[in-house]
Amino acid sequence: MKKILIIGIVASGKTTLAKRLSKKINVPWYELDSIVHHQTLTGRYKRTAEEQIDVLMEIDKNGTWIFEGTDRESNQCLYQMADTIIFLDTSLWKRRIRILTRFLKQNSELKSVIINQIF
Repeated sequence: MKKILIIGIVASGKTTLAKRLSKKINVPWYELDSIVHHQTLTGRYKRTAEEQIDVLMEIDKNGTWIFEGTDRESNQCLYQMADTIIFLDTSLWKRRIRILTRFLKQNSELKSVIINQIF
């Protein structure tokens, strides 16, 4: 049974690694942010710490999982539940490039302005 926790700071490569690993070993992956910030038909709201733990425990009942995200007090239980813990410590320059790239992808209008100014 595989239970993998991938932890790291913003733009360290957590989601990319989780997706690839999930596909390779056929284990479902979950973003911890989506457990903290729950999307409903009426909007997005932040679950309480207790609600977050309840969701984690419910997912754990299925047996195998990959969780990825940043370290939070509400997900400390995952350290005891995981078979494998991966901490990504990506260099600052690489994370800055990833953050800028992500920002530009999400803001294509701004991307056009920047590209026009460069060229």
